[in-house]
Amino acid sequence: MRKGQSIGIDFTIGTAIFITIIAISIHFLISSYSIKSPFSNQLKNSAYSASQKLARKLSWTIYKIPILVNSNQNIENQKLGFKFNFSEIDPNSFLILKNEQIIPYIENNNSVYFVANLTYGKNLFELIYSKNTTLYKINQNVNFNVSNQSEFFSYPLILLSNEVFQGLSKEKINDFENKNYNQIRNVLGLGDLNYNITIPGIFEIGIKIPDNRETYSVNFPVNLLNRFGVIERKTMVVAIWT
Repeated sequence: MRKGQSIGIDFTIGTAIFITIIAISIHFLISSYSIKSPFSNQLKNSAYSASQKLARKLSWTIYKIPILVNSNQNIENQKLGFKFNFSEIDPNSFLILKNEQIIPYIENNNSVYFVANLTYGKNLFELIYSKNTTLYKINQNVNFNVSNQSEFFSYPLILLSNEVFQGLSKEKINDFENKNYNQIRNVLGLGDLNYNITIPGIFEIGIKIPDNRETYSVNFPVNLLNRFGVIERKTMVVAIWT
């Protein structure tokens, strides 16, 4: 065999082997993708579903009603009152605020009585409450009595349209953290999947994310809402793996 023919044959054989290796590699990659892709989608769907379920479990609604009192002079310790139906709210959530300070009140037979200093012009108070909650009652030092109820209704109050705020409750988060790992997994419908859920600086539930597992994470924007209606914007991170 001539030297040129030998080189040509070797080149042909080498090319065939190279093409075969490439074909096997492509087949392996396609096979791997077809196996992992549905699994990745499962993790993705589970992470989003868990995020939404957790947000629903931990969310609550806070209602605010601005109360406007017009005064033609500065008055100290003015007696004020209004009617309010307590039957559909959590009575422990009921608060009256002025300039972010709690105003002590007395509730009796769906009437609310309180005492406040008024300045000339418009005075704005906030009535705050929630529904379907079991909050603790904030202690208030009431230093007046309601011996004469009519005195509290002699000054006109204007209850404006209510404002509605929704977000995650810190109180509900604290209760949820007391559940064990499997209880939370069942609540979120994760089956045998593992999880780690955090709101940085607020809470973390689940176990540490391993380094050697395929993990899907989703960042879920949330509003933290306290009982005073103050909102903090945070991000909830949900990580799911097998």
